[in-house]
Amino acid sequence: MIFTRRRLTAAAIAAALFVAGFSLQAGAQDSSPDEGLQQKKLELLREQAAKGDSEAENILGRLYAEGAPLVKQDYKQALSLYTQAAQQGNARAQYNLGQLYAFGLGTEKDEGRALEWYRKAADQGFAPAQYTLGAAYEGSLNIGADESKAREWYTKAADQGFAPAQYNLAMIYAHGLGVGKDAKKAFSLFRKAAESGLAPAQYNLGVDYENGLGTAKDERSALEWYLKAAEQGFHRAQYNTGIFYRDGRGGLERDGQKALEWMKKAADGGYVDAAVSIGTLYRDGAKGLPQDYKRAADWFNRAAETGSARAQCSLAYLYENGLGVDKDDKKALELYRKAAEQGFAQAQYSLGIFYRDGRGGLEQDGEKAREWMGKAADNGDIDAGVAIGSMYRDGAKNLPRDYKQAAYWFARAAGKGSAAAQSNLGYLYENGLGLDKNLAMARKYYIAAAGRGDAYAKESLGRVDAELSGISLLPQIKKALEGEDTQEQGGAIAP
Repeated sequence: MIFTRRRLTAAAIAAALFVAGFSLQAGAQDSSPDEGLQQKKLELLREQAAKGDSEAENILGRLYAEGAPLVKQDYKQALSLYTQAAQQGNARAQYNLGQLYAFGLGTEKDEGRALEWYRKAADQGFAPAQYTLGAAYEGSLNIGADESKAREWYTKAADQGFAPAQYNLAMIYAHGLGVGKDAKKAFSLFRKAAESGLAPAQYNLGVDYENGLGTAKDERSALEWYLKAAEQGFHRAQYNTGIFYRDGRGGLERDGQKALEWMKKAADGGYVDAAVSIGTLYRDGAKGLPQDYKRAADWFNRAAETGSARAQCSLAYLYENGLGVDKDDKKALELYRKAAEQGFAQAQYSLGIFYRDGRGGLEQDGEKAREWMGKAADNGDIDAGVAIGSMYRDGAKNLPRDYKQAAYWFARAAGKGSAAAQSNLGYLYENGLGLDKNLAMARKYYIAAAGRGDAYAKESLGRVDAELSGISLLPQIKKALEGEDTQEQGGAIAP
């Protein structure tokens, strides 16, 4: 499964922007028995703040910063109160004051002053400030990146059990950022943060279990942690949970409806890959979910509108074949081109096919076809390499026949396991087209292709064996084994 790891930034814990440890009950807008009690608590807090109690000043500052039922939000008032408490050495207030300067709330944005106050709080051992300093040295503030200092401050906060710091430190070890990669250490830190309830850490712990990173592969444990993160609304975890239901993994039965349910949560949260996968579910059908091309088209279109190359290519295929939409080669061409220009290999190959065959209003153009198929082949599409070889073998408009180039492209794809390419390469060797005739090499590639079910290769083996039976095999077998006349490098023949 494809997975993505992302670090948290200081902004990622904006929900806990101001730290205090005291609050007035929210939601008490109407008169109630509790309102008088809350008013008394607020008055007491103001009295303590007026006497210079730094903790009261910090708490009251937080109420002004966030707003409360009896306190109107006022960042300037919060700034004043935080400043009074911070100057007395209150670490929470120092951190909160840093936040105001960092985000420009109640004052001009001033990253230098933010850093100054973060450091004062961090030097007192205040974990959120230590974490924020780590993020600052990773680039959240414009102070110059320093991987060593980021790691130092994250470690200080992580050692106190601060989950966001444990998570970012895990990312550093997982990716080897300024240190050697250490999957086991990353796994340990992800687990600590996950056990504190941090959803991104729970997701990444699932990734580690699924892929055996830093621990034994365990799909049941992967599913357990994906579910924990998914239930907190973490979209990538919701998507992965859907994948597990779709494929029947982690001890689950295959269930297309459950897969759809979880993927839809992720898609509704803006996770585009989930929308594409829902389209694929409807296009192909799944256990408990009938095939429905119209719904597939709707989901592909939804994702395609966000610029998803995979969705654009999938929707193009439906237009090309009239599945769930009216057949429309011009629309298919438009979508294939959009996806191809983003480097999506399958779309590049399909765009090449349209140029080769002159579809969607295009003139036939073998050179353009070869250009786009070449991009696809370079991006890993094996079928594109076979198609280029076939064009050179047969010739195409604006692309003369060239058996040497055909041999090069077939050999390149054959080295990646393509039966069609192996069969074609056998044909070229058998007939001495673009290569010296070599029946032993032809036999070698026919055997490889036949083993993958290629009918022409199976048929050709008998013919080649009959011809070989009447000649001395030793010279050609030796060449076949040594590759002396092929100039093969990694499965490809030099053009």
